[in-house]
Amino acid sequence: MNAYEIRAAILDQAQSMLFSEWHRKLDLEMQRDAAIDKPTTFIPAPTITEVLVAARELQSFVDGDTVSDREGVVTCVTTTQTHKKKQP
Repeated sequence: MNAYEIRAAILDQAQSMLFSEWHRKLDLEMQRDAAIDKPTTFIPAPTITEVLVAARELQSFVDGDTVSDREGVVTCVTTTQTHKKKQP
């Protein structure tokens, strides 16, 4: 697999992950709304920006640039920026 194929696979995986989560949330919302006889509330689909951010996080992990400290804070260091977020 060359670098372009790896990037395409990571992008596909990020998109798949986000859309799976979106479908799960939408299904739950539809079930909840049906139980109370209410029209389904629209949940916006993931944006391209969200997909790209998720892909960068996956790429960062693949590159070995993800570090988790004892407090559950994950730091993703990329060539352009650093992201920190608290793990649940």
